[in-house]
Amino acid sequence: MPVRNVNTPIESDRYYHIFNRGNGSLNLFYTPDNYHYFLNQYSKYLGPYCDTLAYCLLPNHFHLLIKTKRRISDSNTVGKVVSEHFRRLFITYSKAIKKQNGIKGSLFSRPFKRLLIEDEDYLKYVTFYIHHNPVKHGLSEQFLNYRFSSYQALTNSLPTNLNRQLVLDLFGGKENFLSFHNYYHEEKKALMLE
Repeated sequence: MPVRNVNTPIESDRYYHIFNRGNGSLNLFYTPDNYHYFLNQYSKYLGPYCDTLAYCLLPNHFHLLIKTKRRISDSNTVGKVVSEHFRRLFITYSKAIKKQNGIKGSLFSRPFKRLLIEDEDYLKYVTFYIHHNPVKHGLSEQFLNYRFSSYQALTNSLPTNLNRQLVLDLFGGKENFLSFHNYYHEEKKALMLE
């Protein structure tokens, strides 16, 4: 299980569940273009430093599952670099959304949350948890149909910025990935019916 500290230091070659929400009751995403813009800016700022395993963007918050790359040898440096690039992402995205919607003040809650994941079983579960978020929040009845999640990109063969092979290897292949998600989805449905 992860350490409950949601602001763990970021180091190289480690897995993290990154998440944040709109400040107060603000939404982060208002139109489909907003979701695409966020993902493009995320790839621009964080792609060189992180492998992305999973994501889900919801109107008022987001979840990312990343693995920091080894290319930065000093683990003290990687945390500063990744944190700085998240800061740049949030600033760039905030400026665009605030201008679009006439919003004043901070768009994102601060600081952004991150959980270090050191257990492989928990890493698999977090992947499912991220993909299941639209169902949890009542935005979709089936997580596999939600547009702004990595689930479909991980299960098809179209080009993606995700590290699809790393994810599928973690699960022991695509069939195991699908089975794992279906099993936990059915478990969650059963719990809701009780």
